[in-house]
Amino acid sequence: MSKYVRVLFVALAVGFGSLVVAQPANALVASPATGKFRSVALNRKKVITVAVTFDEGYGFGGFHIGSGGLTPPWHLDFSSCFGVVGPASCKVTLSFTPTVPGPVFSNFIISECLLFGGPCFDYQLNESGNGVIKGRVTPDSHDFGRLPVNTTKTQTIALTIDNGFEVLPAVGSGVSAPFSLDAGTCAGFIGPGNCTVTQSFTPTTTDPAIGTPNFAECLNGVCFPLAYIATGRGM
Repeated sequence: MSKYVRVLFVALAVGFGSLVVAQPANALVASPATGKFRSVALNRKKVITVAVTFDEGYGFGGFHIGSGGLTPPWHLDFSSCFGVVGPASCKVTLSFTPTVPGPVFSNFIISECLLFGGPCFDYQLNESGNGVIKGRVTPDSHDFGRLPVNTTKTQTIALTIDNGFEVLPAVGSGVSAPFSLDAGTCAGFIGPGNCTVTQSFTPTTTDPAIGTPNFAECLNGVCFPLAYIATGRGM
């Protein structure tokens, strides 16, 4: 006999007095029980599928917003759960698309409800993920050594850019004498992928020189620096 039929029999026996229904012993089960996305590169999407199993006589009662579980960088697709009645399962698709580095935590709540106006019970699913910057400069430093005054030496620098991010033109001491910089394939480059620039050093004195071209990758007005240091000395 299904649970909602048993509840109906009890209601008829006691008249229209109050009816208390305990949460079913085999209540809603989500597998996996948490959405652990771990580390994900910026502007990359990672997807986790969660199987949700409803108890006998209970159906999908909807989702409730917890602590940001339904807003970016999170996305939730529960369309396959509409109309599902236990004992049965449906699949919920969770996705995490970080746009800033660092850990993020949230949760949302799934409800299962007894049919024909019965009580509902909530199940909280926690999500966690960590946005990671993959952008970098290789090598992150270069020593041109000692060069005769008014001679030039070059070094190719590779930039790794995150998905959807654009390379910002370099500024700083690394783009002015005695250093110079050719934007190469990085001019207007949008990730993901690699591009290259050429750093030059032309000493005009015997003094030591330090250059710091300030590279950056940007998306929607948010920029992250990509550090690089060049050194050299004339002789």
